[in-house]
Amino acid sequence: MDDANVPSLLSIPYFGYLPKDNSLYLATRRFVLSDRNPYFYSGKYAAGEGSPHTPHGYVWPLALCVQALTSDDPDELNRVFGYIVVADVGDHRLHESFDADWPERFTRDDFAWPNALYAELVLTRRGLAETAP
Repeated sequence: MDDANVPSLLSIPYFGYLPKDNSLYLATRRFVLSDRNPYFYSGKYAAGEGSPHTPHGYVWPLALCVQALTSDDPDELNRVFGYIVVADVGDHRLHESFDADWPERFTRDDFAWPNALYAELVLTRRGLAETAP
């Protein structure tokens, strides 16, 4: 299993432990972002990593940001940016986690860490996401 918090298996290249094209990391990434990971959730509005520390089916924006920061695939980046957009329930903040089927249900009203990581994501990856056909 992998947990949505950082550091995580998904964040290995973010911290410079292995390059994101390393075969071991790529196999790990496929596992983390699959149904084989018991804390990977897919719902009507989002899919991503969750945690045993939050309700079943809740995706962590922190992990979505790490997923995008460790990807060079424009389609994946656009998909993840879309998941993050649905996580905004009108307060313009990312929360600790949100229900992939009903984003209005979330944990922690104020959780600055995913907001900071999202700022980094926008500054470093947004142009790559916009290159998708």
